[in-house]
Amino acid sequence: SKSLKYLNLRRCDGVTDAGLIAIIKNCPNIERLNVCRLHKLTDSSVVFVAETLGTKLVRFPTFYALSYTGAS
Repeated sequence: SKSLKYLNLRRCDGVTDAGLIAIIKNCPNIERLNVCRLHKLTDSSVVFVAETLGTKLVRFPTFYALSYTGAS
């Protein structure tokens, strides 16, 4: 939805990089996005969100969302 401003995905274990990227592509006006504890996400999707939404994001907690490989 183009009007979606807030999305809380915390602990939604089924969310993957592809899913998060699809959400961001279809909801470009998100200002608050919570992806805490989404263990299937890697650095690349989190970087995509930050680069795509940039300064629109007021809040973007990623606690435990980033991969531990250091790959991006």
